[in-house]
Amino acid sequence: MAPVRLVIFDATQRGRWLLPSLSFIWAVGARLYRRLGWFDHFKSASTWDEALRWAAEIAPGAPLAEIQIWAHGKWGSARMAREELNVASLQEGHPHHEQLLRVRARLLPDGQSLWWFRTCETLGAEPGQRFAAALAQFLNCRVAGHTYRIGFFQS
Repeated sequence: MAPVRLVIFDATQRGRWLLPSLSFIWAVGARLYRRLGWFDHFKSASTWDEALRWAAEIAPGAPLAEIQIWAHGKWGSARMAREELNVASLQEGHPHHEQLLRVRARLLPDGQSLWWFRTCETLGAEPGQRFAAALAQFLNCRVAGHTYRIGFFQS
């Protein structure tokens, strides 16, 4: 089965007054990018458990070539609502650990898959570099992401 590319975005980012929410913008972007063939499946998630469980279960039998995360971040973490995915998430006994193991089992061999944080600052500063290295080692994949605040006009 051909490898698949995924996008997961935070469904909890509500807009204020007449301004569109980030969740709405991410949903529009996900639909557009999927139609353009830039990835295969997308999911709006309200928790990391929901996001990781979906990534572990979507398209059974197909390896995962890429996972993009569209959400908020800060040095060393990516946030789904107020919940963080960070270096602690990789530790046995952490609530995210089991789902991360399930995702890891679906990644391409030899570190060929990409985990891409399309989030502000997640891989910035020393905490972000530590998180990137730990996640890459834990998942045995490439890890990419922003080190700065990306703002509205990121592609």
